[in-house]
Amino acid sequence: MPLINLNGIDIHYHCDDFSLPWQNTTPVILIHSAGGNIHRWTQWMPNLAKSRPVIRFDLRGHGESSNGTLIESVDQLIDDIKCLLDALNLSEVHVIGASAGGVISIKLAETLSPYVKTLTLVASTPFLAKTDINTQTWGEILRTQGTEAWLKADSDLRFGPNTPQHVIDWYGQEGAKTPSETVISLQSVLLAQNYATILNSIKTPTLILASRVDGITPPAAQETLNNNLPNSNLMWFENVGHNMKLEIPDQLSNVCVNFMNNNDAN
Repeated sequence: MPLINLNGIDIHYHCDDFSLPWQNTTPVILIHSAGGNIHRWTQWMPNLAKSRPVIRFDLRGHGESSNGTLIESVDQLIDDIKCLLDALNLSEVHVIGASAGGVISIKLAETLSPYVKTLTLVASTPFLAKTDINTQTWGEILRTQGTEAWLKADSDLRFGPNTPQHVIDWYGQEGAKTPSETVISLQSVLLAQNYATILNSIKTPTLILASRVDGITPPAAQETLNNNLPNSNLMWFENVGHNMKLEIPDQLSNVCVNFMNNNDAN
């Protein structure tokens, strides 16, 4: 698996491209959630990679990136992303971020606006501290039982009622690849942020994909995003939970492809 040394650590990444070679399309970079890794996007790849080059990577300390690395700040994560894009000679990308990856993507769009052609936020929020999660319980489970147990402990909040158990089990098993200490460090960093105050400054075309019954990043957070981002569109999805990217990957990835294609044409 490709590894690149950035800021003194190894970052695991994949680049996939099955688009027509004569097409001139802007690449897309995918930013996963806390405790996630590049494989969370696997079912998105057929649709995305047919349309353009796709860059997936494991956040520092996650998945197959340098194990045991703690996260000190959102700015540190953004610098990792900038270094990755620069190493790949990419000066402009579409950005898709899910959950905590969406929180990071919001700050990325504000900090590195020339790099970001469009922004797609999947089940995300501008302020983790104001969502419906019980941060004390989450922290206790992470410290005592690990990442897999944490991800599966409140699967009723993370998934819709029709999600097969094997999907939930796989989701937890993938989470076990990331040490709980790394997840705790990322949560601590994100809980200290409130990006509602910077939304008005982000002029990037933005697509917000949201579940009406999301128990982790609730509808009010999605409305805050849409009401304050000056160039945004909010799409609601029914009968899916917070992890809708695993529940309806074909539907969501097709929506993203259309959004990116429309903006590439402008």
